[in-house]
Amino acid sequence: MEYDTLSTDYSNFLLTEILPYIKKEYHLNITDNPEGRAICGMSSGAICAWTVAWERPDQFRKVISHVGSFTNIKGGNKYPEMIRNSDWKPIRIFSTGWCE
Repeated sequence: MEYDTLSTDYSNFLLTEILPYIKKEYHLNITDNPEGRAICGMSSGAICAWTVAWERPDQFRKVISHVGSFTNIKGGNKYPEMIRNSDWKPIRIFSTGWCE
């Protein structure tokens, strides 16, 4: 359920807790350039990845979606209309299937 919701909760968690911890703990040089960042997921994780990029294109601009659950689970079916009615966003998506 957490991954299917259209909220900013996961992107906030990723950006304020996970990435800073990984950078600090493992001394990794992870880019802050959104053109160099990608996020991916499968099924519910795929809609979660899309939501992160949709809400935070300033941080992630590439999405890989494997059989994304863009259905009426917590509102994922609203994305086609939301995308059509929104201003352009610099996001690229590669999808390997669409789950209905």
